Amino acid sequence: MLWKINIRFWAVLGWLLILVPASAQTEELHTPASGEPRWELLVNVTNAVSRAAGNTARTVLDDPYAIAWKRINAPSTTAWRMGMNGFRRGTNDVLIDGGSRISQEWEYSAIVGREFRRNMGHGFTLTYGLDLQASLRQGSVLTEQIDFIGNTSRTEIRDEDLGGAAGPFLGFQWQFHPNLSLYTEANAYYRVGRLYRTLEGNGSVAILEDRVYESLVPMMPGSLFLVIQF
Repeated sequence: MLWKINIRFWAVLGWLLILVPASAQTEELHTPASGEPRWELLVNVTNAVSRAAGNTARTVLDDPYAIAWKRINAPSTTAWRMGMNGFRRGTNDVLIDGGSRISQEWEYSAIVGREFRRNMGHGFTLTYGLDLQASLRQGSVLTEQIDFIGNTSRTEIRDEDLGGAAGPFLGFQWQFHPNLSLYTEANAYYRVGRLYRTLEGNGSVAILEDRVYESLVPMMPGSLFLVIQF
């Protein structure tokens, strides 16, 4: 199933590249204006492309960031970049015994990185560099159960995942308009984090998990960003 999704993703991307007028692919597109530093705003459009390809299962949490900014130097050879990603969601379910289950989850991550850029000609740019990432995820599940004589019991599971990561990235950018580009990248982050989970109920607190973990998570190009230059 994964290979079918990837084929659809890149097929739609290929059509986007074909439909853009060839006249937009000129050397003038990526020439810095007035020799001054400039900014780029990156917006994650992966979901829009995935839906157009018939896939609705992907979320922006699979991507390094949902939105990002870059400050590019005047020669257009280096840049500082900052990005963020996150979500907040909750559910409130009624149980068969009349009780309830309330779930809440919140996650946020931020990156800062140093980027090096190489002009490949015809509007194409190769980027590479190093990112630092910090992330925090918190969640809770509060359950109220009612027994057959009407007594109510409450239990709550809480978890927190705090960590940091660092690693290289390699990206590819194609400029099809003086102020618009498409961008995708691969990365490999080495992550260290602490996972802490507790169970509260009947006036007591039990530690279910408290551990430090390490992981190396390579990510191949699968995210698509619309880049707005100004």
